[in-house]
Amino acid sequence: SSGINAEYGMFLIAVVFFLTVLGLYTFHVYLLVHNRTTLESSRAPCFRGGFADAKHYDLGGLENTKQVFGRLPLLWFLPIATTMGNGYEFETRAYTSTDVPARNPIIP
Repeated sequence: SSGINAEYGMFLIAVVFFLTVLGLYTFHVYLLVHNRTTLESSRAPCFRGGFADAKHYDLGGLENTKQVFGRLPLLWFLPIATTMGNGYEFETRAYTSTDVPARNPIIP
């Protein structure tokens, strides 16, 4: 009887742990697809000119994934450096005259 209760308790702990890790995994896949950091997920980055834009670095799900893992999907799961760029400068999405973000009146 006590062995069954211990197994049930361990199973319950495993389920709670799994759900927690699944939530973190889902959140980070969302961040990857939208090309954001955890800081940018809570507040949009501010740029010169005084505008904040949460989608400034979002190039689309596949391109965002390629920026992080590299151009060749076969190498994504190997522990080798395949990322694009230098880590200081990042590609941004192209704006047209109709989707340029409005100036944020809070930031001068």
